[in-house]
Amino acid sequence: MVKKIFTFIEREISGVHEAAYILGFFAILSQLLALLRDRLFAHSFGAGETLDLYYAAFRIPDFIFVTVASLVSISVLIPFLISESEHNIEQGKKFINSIFTIFFFGMCAVSIVVYFLIPRLVHK
Repeated sequence: MVKKIFTFIEREISGVHEAAYILGFFAILSQLLALLRDRLFAHSFGAGETLDLYYAAFRIPDFIFVTVASLVSISVLIPFLISESEHNIEQGKKFINSIFTIFFFGMCAVSIVVYFLIPRLVHK
């Protein structure tokens, strides 16, 4: 049983459409699990200051990630993947590696700036 699961996970994605379906499925699954998590927290802690602090702690990092990731994926990554999949795969892999490296360092830079701005943004 476990071997079948690992075989399914390790198999190669055959096309852009299949990858899009897998991403869509896991995005929906993520939202359903988040709904379950929120319901469990609301049941455990009740509507109050503790739960509000928890939600506030997630807002800023989530906003930063979604903003930067959306800009990278929409403006650079998706159009390039479509055009490069028709031409040279090795050059496409190098480009994607460099994009992810830039994305990582960009997220680190934005996070450091926000770390120092948080005391001014969040009031006690």
